[in-house]
Amino acid sequence: MRNNASLQGFPIIESAASVNGRPFYRIAMAGFGDRAGADRLCASIRAQGGACFVRLGGPEAAPARWAAALQKIKPQQLAMR
Repeated sequence: MRNNASLQGFPIIESAASVNGRPFYRIAMAGFGDRAGADRLCASIRAQGGACFVRLGGPEAAPARWAAALQKIKPQQLAMR
């Protein structure tokens, strides 16, 4: 990810985890003018063999409402940050 010039200029939050001894890395970034810009960057990352998805951030994302709706369907433990 550090070598991807497309990611420069965006604020990035990085995290890493080891699952069954294998390292996994995740980044979250913001600063796009619109959804189309985020989709274009995501397509670029996929074209280079990476994995990517776009999600809403900020107050319009309403993850707490999503989690509450999910709990009504199938009660489960959820973690968000």
